[in-house]
Amino acid sequence: MNLKLLRLFLLVFFLPLFQSADAQCEYTLEMFDSDGDGWNGASLTISVGTTVYTFSLNGIFDDGIDSTLTFPVNTGQQITMSWAPGFFDDEVSFVIYDYEGNVVYEDAFPNSGPLFSGIAFCPSCLKPANVKIENVYDTYAKLRWSPGNTAPALGWWVIYGPKDFVLSSGVGDSVYVTTPKVTLQGLAKKTFYDFYVLEQCDSTDISIGNGPYTFETYFSNDVGISNVLTPESGCDLGVETVTVVMSNFGSNPQSLIPFRFSVNGVDAGVPQPQDGFYTGVLGKDSSDVIEFETFYDFSEPGEYLIKVYTQMNGDEDFSNDTFYYYIVNRLVTPYAQDFETWSGGWYPDTSGNASSWEFGTPDGLVITEAASGKNAWVTNLDGDYNDAELSYLNSPCFDFSDLTEDPVLEFSINYDTELE
Repeated sequence: MNLKLLRLFLLVFFLPLFQSADAQCEYTLEMFDSDGDGWNGASLTISVGTTVYTFSLNGIFDDGIDSTLTFPVNTGQQITMSWAPGFFDDEVSFVIYDYEGNVVYEDAFPNSGPLFSGIAFCPSCLKPANVKIENVYDTYAKLRWSPGNTAPALGWWVIYGPKDFVLSSGVGDSVYVTTPKVTLQGLAKKTFYDFYVLEQCDSTDISIGNGPYTFETYFSNDVGISNVLTPESGCDLGVETVTVVMSNFGSNPQSLIPFRFSVNGVDAGVPQPQDGFYTGVLGKDSSDVIEFETFYDFSEPGEYLIKVYTQMNGDEDFSNDTFYYYIVNRLVTPYAQDFETWSGGWYPDTSGNASSWEFGTPDGLVITEAASGKNAWVTNLDGDYNDAELSYLNSPCFDFSDLTEDPVLEFSINYDTELE
C-alpha cells in the first residue's frame, strides 16, 4: 500500500456584487522533487478556462529540485488539474496557492488522472507590483513600486517594522502616500527592517500587503579594507608593493583616512601622512584601489601574514576595518600545514578538466570531515566530484636546494573513486 499525503481545499467563494467578472490575478505553483533529479517524465496539467498549462521539473529549465512558477486566472474561471505519471512519482510533491497566498491544493505522490476542480477568484483590489528598495542610508530608505490595478488608486500604505514582525500584529509604523514611492525616515542605524505595501483602491477597499521585503540600514561613518591585491604568493618574491582595496561601508562620503599595514605582527613603518593617508573621496557603496609607497622585503622563504587596517576617527564599526592576507614565498623544510588558518597557498591547477577542488569544511556523504581540525582541500566539499573530471591540486613553491637527502612527503588522504 502506498502511503501518500493528499489535502484538498474546496474553493468556496462569496463574490461581492461589485466584483468584476474578469478580474485577473496570478496563482502560484511550487514544485518539488525529493531526489533532485526532476519529475522523470511526469507532468501536471492545469486548465484555466480554455487555456491549458503543462508543468514539470526536468533539470533543464530548472535545477531538478524545486521551481516556483505563476499562471494567470480570471475570477469565475473553471480550474482543473490532472496528473500524467512518470518514473519515481513517489519523489514528487507540489503546492498551488491563490493570489492571497492561501493553499488551493497540495499533493505528494499524486495519482494518475484528474486531481482537482474549482473556481478561480481574484480580489477586487490587487496589491502593488514591482516593489523595489531604491536606496538605503543610515536613518532613511527610499522605496518605490507600481500600481497593482488599472484603475487609479486613492493611495498606498507602507507598513514597516523590525525584521520578521507580523503584519496583523499591530507592531510597526505606517506611512500613507498618494504617489507610488516613499522615503522612510527616522530609522535606527545598522538595523534590519521589514516592510509591506498595500494599495488603497477606494474608500472601502484595500489590497493585501505585498511583502515582506527586507533591508538593513547603514552606519553613517564606516570604512575599512576589503581586500589585498598584491603581492601574490610566488617562488621568488623580493621587495614588493602592497596594494589594497579600501571600501566605504557607511552612508556618508569619506576622505582623509589614515591606513597602514604590518607583516607577521611587525608594523611596516608607514610614514603618515606622507604615505598611508587617503585624500580622495569615497562615496557610499564605493571602493578604491590604493598602493602603499612603503615597500616590504618578502625575499625570505616562508609564510607571511599581511594585516592592513584603517584608522578613521569616528568610525562606528571596527569589525570591518582590518583585512588579513596570507602569502608564501618558496617554502623550505621542515614544513607542515593543517589548513586550519588558511588554504596554505595551495591552489587548483587551471589545466585538466571539470575541476571540483574546494577549500573549506567537508560536509559530503563520503568525505564527512577533515583529517584534523575542520578544514581540508576536497573535490566538492558537500558532494561528489564532477563527471569526467581530470584535475590537479598544486602546492606552493618549495626550495630543496639545501637538502643533502631526497625529501620525504607525508600527508593524509581520503578518497573513493569509480573503477572506470
